[in-house]
Parts: sequence; C-alpha cells; structure tokens
Amino acid sequence: MRLKRLAITPGHLLDGTRKLLRCGQKALKGIRAQDIVEPIRLTIQGALAWTLPERAWWPVARVLGRLDVVLHPARTRKETAQVAALITGTQVEHSPARVVIENWGNEYGERFQYLRAWRPGGWSPEIDIIGRTHVSAALDRGCGIVFWSGLFSFNNLVPKMAMHRLGVGPIGFSVPLHGVSKTVFGERYLNRIYRDIESLYLGERLMVARAEFAAAWQHMRDCLKENGTVHFAVGGRGRRTAPARFLAGRIIVATGPLAMAHTMGAAMLPLYTRRVGPRRYEVTIGPPIKIPKGADGNPDYAAAVQAYADALAPFVLRDPGQWRGWRLIGTRCPW
Repeated sequence: MRLKRLAITPGHLLDGTRKLLRCGQKALKGIRAQDIVEPIRLTIQGALAWTLPERAWWPVARVLGRLDVVLHPARTRKETAQVAALITGTQVEHSPARVVIENWGNEYGERFQYLRAWRPGGWSPEIDIIGRTHVSAALDRGCGIVFWSGLFSFNNLVPKMAMHRLGVGPIGFSVPLHGVSKTVFGERYLNRIYRDIESLYLGERLMVARAEFAAAWQHMRDCLKENGTVHFAVGGRGRRTAPARFLAGRIIVATGPLAMAHTMGAAMLPLYTRRVGPRRYEVTIGPPIKIPKGADGNPDYAAAVQAYADALAPFVLRDPGQWRGWRLIGTRCPW
C-alpha cells in the first residue's frame, strides 16, 4: 500500500500558524503579568515566613512596605492625601507618609501570617481577648451575634482565631477579591492562600458574587434565628451607607450589617485588633452597638455609625499605622 503524499503549501502553514495563535490566546485569556509575578513573590515571601523568627517579620515587612510605596508613587500620593484628610490638626504624631508606609508594611506582615500557617505545625499566636463577656451575654439572650471587624492591619485572620478560641464558629462573608490578588486567575487560585486558612476557624464560609448576595444574606439571617453568629468586615461599599464625623474629617460606612442585626434582634459586636508584640495580638470585643430610632420612627443607622466611629477613634489614635480604613473617607477604590 502506497502512502499518500501531503502537499503542504505556504497557505497551509499560514492557516496552521493562525490556529496555534488562536489556541494560545484562548489558553492565556485572563492571564495577566501580575499572575506570573505574584506566584514568584509569594514563593519568596513564603520562604521568609517559614524560616524567619517572628520577631524578624516586622523589620522585613517594613522594608517591603517602604519599597512598595516607592514603586507606586501615584497610589502613594492618593493614599497619603486620604490619611492627611483625617489626621491633619489632630493629636496624631505620625506623619501621613509614615502611616502609609506602616500600613503597607503591616500588609506584608499579615501575609507572613497566612504563609506561615501553611507550614507544618501551622501558626498559633498569643491572643489576648478583651470583652469576651459581651459574647456570652449576647448568646444567653438567644438572638445571635453579628461580629463587625474594624479595618485594622491584622483584622482578617487573628479575630477569626480569637472567635474560634471562644468556641464560636461564625459564618464568614467575603467576596472573591479577598486575598492577595484581584485578577480572575488570582481570585480563583492565589486567594485560596487566605481563604483556606481562614476557613479553619469559621463555622462556614460564604464566598459570593454580587448576584448571590440576597441568598447569602438570607442564609445568615436563618443562622441568627438559631442563635448563631456571622462575621463581616467594616466597609464603605453597599446599597446603603451613612457618614460619620471621624478625627479631622468624616468616613462613610456601609450599613448592611447594622440592618441585619437590627432586623434579627441580634447583638452587633464590634471587633478591634492590634498587634502588641512580635507574636502577640489583642482583640477587643466592644459593647453592642445600639441602633436608635429616628424622629420618623425608623432605625437611625447614621446615629449607629457615628457611635461606632466615636468608639473606634481611640483605637486608631493609639497606633494609626495599624488602621487601614483611611479609604472610608469616600473613595470607592480599595487599597
């Protein structure tokens, strides 16, 4: 049997090249330069987190934070202006530039926590829990708890560990952007570095897209009906927000968690987190935030936000570099 000879013309080669390019473009669709750089950075930072003693984390993290600030001058100018808008004329001794550097240094310090947690044996810091009686009193009432974490540098993992140590496993609400990356690839794969560790300390995690918010919130309401607990981070984005005077300016806060607590009769407990030593942290559980009625008889969420801002101020003033809620002045672009 004779084999047929294939006549390969320049046209065939051109068509084949086009097909290969289309396949390559499809495979690389959604992949950005950051998706190549970030795994390399995580590998290097993971090696530091695994090998360095914790007392060395802050000096290294501060250097990384300073480098990050230098490499992003436009972003740094914007963030410095946000900090200055709130602290100018107050008793804050830190300069706005120093606050921004410390914020980014703490960002790397928190990343070290997550990366170290992946090492055999995990990561288990010392945590001083202040105000735990507010939790027991709320559970005794039988109406559930909405925990509301302030935007502090170490508010993502440490408070969840603290709640777990209290025997409380809340439902954690978050979006795919939560983690180290905001790209499509990063949301799906890299952000699991944060999500999977946090899930060890949660009763349940709700990772939802915007279209799924309604169903997720109903699930949390059902949990509160059974005297369960849910956890939110304070944020500035939401269908409804309220302003509050804060330091030398004002902040804008989403009121959704407040509305959930009010509707369900649950206790609204704010959380304030602070690093007080190389491997020691302090989580303060504040007294329940009351939601008064306005002149029209409806819940006055603006008054509740103002009460929260007043209670928050002393925690920010004692260490401004550990608070990263400066964007709450109104910008919709998270750091």
